[in-house]
Amino acid sequence: MTDNDPSINQTKTNRIFFQTPPEASAKRLSKSVNRSVELLDDCLGVLDKDGDCSTAVFGAIEGGRSAEWRRRSCELVSSRRRAAGFLLDGFFLAPEEEDPSGEDLGEVARLVREEVSPRLPEDKPRAFLGPLGPRAVVELAAAGVDVFDSTYATDCAEKGWALTFPFPRREGEERYDSHFPIFYKQIETFSHK
Repeated sequence: MTDNDPSINQTKTNRIFFQTPPEASAKRLSKSVNRSVELLDDCLGVLDKDGDCSTAVFGAIEGGRSAEWRRRSCELVSSRRRAAGFLLDGFFLAPEEEDPSGEDLGEVARLVREEVSPRLPEDKPRAFLGPLGPRAVVELAAAGVDVFDSTYATDCAEKGWALTFPFPRREGEERYDSHFPIFYKQIETFSHK
């Protein structure tokens, strides 16, 4: 980390591969949270030894479906003053419940809004990584997430697709109707190469 001096480093996490199953035991969740905090401490220790490194380190928030372990993870990670931000990780839906488009994240957004965000310092960013569609990004941003990766948008752009939202027209805005056909024609022309 100190040789390359990256701007941001996400610490490694110890979570159950891919997703946390609903039946994860307290022992497994404890191991996941505690080991992830140890990995954060190791990373911050490297920064302490190399005073010239300006890398911002994001610590991982874990906990599976357990409110107790998510709370504990928030407490442990946020107590590390050198952590520049937080990676919200390891409390997703189980694979059989997950929408592959990343759009069905209502429960995760609720957890972030009600259980995670209130326990983290407001002055430090929260990151959520993964291929998220536009609705999921909006839901999570409203729940307090600040940083997203661009996997989904990049993949769509490489396929020549444009991401759009339906914009409901409010009463009295009829004067703009003539503008939209031109706009949509430009998007269609651009997005289909």
